[in-house]
Amino acid sequence: MRAGGDNLHRNVIYRDRKDKADRVLPFTTFQSENPEDLWKWMAEWEKTTADRCWRSRTTAICPTAACFALTTFAGEPMSKDWAAERQRWEPLFEAIQ
Repeated sequence: MRAGGDNLHRNVIYRDRKDKADRVLPFTTFQSENPEDLWKWMAEWEKTTADRCWRSRTTAICPTAACFALTTFAGEPMSKDWAAERQRWEPLFEAIQ
């Protein structure tokens, strides 16, 4: 939970086998609350667990409309590149809880 009450956690879905998910420790908000750090972790996980026959994939689901702020976590204005990166890692959001 961020200061100000915005609950910006993500649900990360591993679209792969359990043995690959078991290779790394999950990323938590104890490491960082910044979603860009989560996206970097997800990219590294995909790179680390990929093999010749199967491309590892992850998807993050933002559980609230608060994820649609027009600024980055650091308060910078949203850029086209940032929006594309977010679309890559967070293509879905939770409509109902």
